[in-house]
Amino acid sequence: MQKFVAILAFVFSLISLSVSLNFALSQKTAHPTDITSVEPTTTNVAPLASEAAAEKSVQHTTINLDSADTQALKNYVQNLEHRIKELEQLLVFQQPASEEFKNKVFAIIEEKQKLEMDKMQKENPIYSFYSELPEDYEFKIKTDPEYAEQVGKELKQKVLNESLTPAERLAAIGQLQMNMYALNRNELEHLDYEVVDSMIKMTNRLDDEKLRVQALEMLSHTPVIDVRIARQFKSMLDKESNDYVRSIAVDGLMSQFYQARQNNADYRKQLALDILNVYENTTDKSLQNLFNLHLGDEERLNDLKKVAGL
Repeated sequence: MQKFVAILAFVFSLISLSVSLNFALSQKTAHPTDITSVEPTTTNVAPLASEAAAEKSVQHTTINLDSADTQALKNYVQNLEHRIKELEQLLVFQQPASEEFKNKVFAIIEEKQKLEMDKMQKENPIYSFYSELPEDYEFKIKTDPEYAEQVGKELKQKVLNESLTPAERLAAIGQLQMNMYALNRNELEHLDYEVVDSMIKMTNRLDDEKLRVQALEMLSHTPVIDVRIARQFKSMLDKESNDYVRSIAVDGLMSQFYQARQNNADYRKQLALDILNVYENTTDKSLQNLFNLHLGDEERLNDLKKVAGL
C-alpha cells in the first residue's frame, strides 16, 4: 500500500509539472520575448552600419536560442508523458500483483503450520487431539453437562477399542484427563479402573519405547486409586533397568499414596509399608537415590513411617 501511494504521488507530481511546462510553452508562443517583437523607435537619424550589423546579429542569436529552448522543452514534456503512461500501466497491474503476492505468502504460512503440526503429531501422537478440538471445546465441557457426558462416553469407548492404534487410544486417555482438569475435579466418571487397566495392559505390550514411556507417564498421574496400579509400579521397580522409567514408577507409587490419604486408609497404609520396604532394603543405590528425590526430606519419610505404623 505504501508503494502504491508513493507511485500515485509521483504520477501526480509529473502531471503537474507537465501542465506547468505546457502552459509556459503556450505563453512563450503567444508572447515572444525576443528583440524582433519590439517596435523600432521612430527617428530621423539613420543607424550606423556597424549598429545595424550588431542588431541583426543579436536578433539572429536570440531567435536561435529561443528555438533550441522550445525544442528541448517539448522533448522533455514528451519524455514525461511517456513515463506517465508507463506508470499508469504499472498502477493498473500493481494491485492484482499485490493480492497474488499476499495469497502466496498465506499459502506458505499455511503449509509451514501444517508441517509443524505433522511434526508435532509424529513426535507426540498421543497429544494430536489438541489440533482437532473445536475452539469452544473447553467452554462447552464446563457449561454443557450433556455434551461433557457424551464426549466422556465416546472417549472411554476409544480407549477400550483394541482395533485402534495405541496412539489413538492413549490420545483418548489424555483427552479424558484434560477434561477432568478443565472441570477442576480429582476424578472423572469415565476415567475409571477399566480404562486404566486397559492402559496397563497396553503398556506391557507396546514395542514402541517412546510411546510406552509416554503411556507410563500418563499412568503415573492417573486419578484412579487401585492396588493393581501400585502392583504394576512395584513390578517396574524390579524389572526395569532404565532409571527414568523407574523414576516414573516411584512417582506413580507416591501419587497413589497421597491420593489415598482421604478415602482409603488401608490402601494408604499398605502403600507406605511397601515403599519403605523397598527404600530401606534395596542395595541398588540408583533406586535409593530416586526415592530420595521423591521423598525430598526427613519430614516426608517420617510421614510414611507414621502412616505405616512404624
